[in-house]
Amino acid sequence: EYLFIYTILMGISSVKNKKVNKILMGGFFIAAFIIAAFRDVSVGNDTLEYVRSFNNINGISQLHNNIQITRFEYGYVFLNSIIKTFTDNYTILLAVISAFYLYSVWRFINKYSESIWLSTFLFYILGNYFLIFNLLRQCIAISFFLIAIDFIIEKKPIKYVITIIFASLFHITSIILLPVYFIRRWNVNYKVIMGYFIVTLIGIIEFDNIINIIIKIL
Repeated sequence: EYLFIYTILMGISSVKNKKVNKILMGGFFIAAFIIAAFRDVSVGNDTLEYVRSFNNINGISQLHNNIQITRFEYGYVFLNSIIKTFTDNYTILLAVISAFYLYSVWRFINKYSESIWLSTFLFYILGNYFLIFNLLRQCIAISFFLIAIDFIIEKKPIKYVITIIFASLFHITSIILLPVYFIRRWNVNYKVIMGYFIVTLIGIIEFDNIINIIIKIL
């Protein structure tokens, strides 16, 4: 509620001075980080499950065993194991992930948005901010993708692929983002849209089989 009011005030006080807009945006993201990082375990549908998993995981020396006792992807387990090596406080885990997610969004808006206020407002009002309260692994994957967009624009396919592979280590479905680099070369028309729709539909129907094949290949 307070963040919503803040974004409205941002819009009202929005000026042409980019430095002022960036300062206001920085205030929003700092407040958003504090709320997300220091929330109670009861806030968020999946927070309790992530905290329970974190409590069951040991330090990095037990990485192999940690992978065996959890259903989560290797990258996420590795991150938990590193943090658990130094502290048992789950708030540190939430803070690290929240910081990475919000930083990547802040960076993306700051770098590409023509209207910093509007982008910040949409980030909040469309519910993207609240993802961090439930979908920790997905938020990490989203963060990597936002960074990878740089490599699409700069035409660096190898760096893009590597970054998406890193994203898939935190949420395996990120692997479907690999073709995005090549989609940018397409001329968008109804045939392309229909083709993409058909491929997506097939992907949804055959999702389990496709993922199993990708896992075997990797």
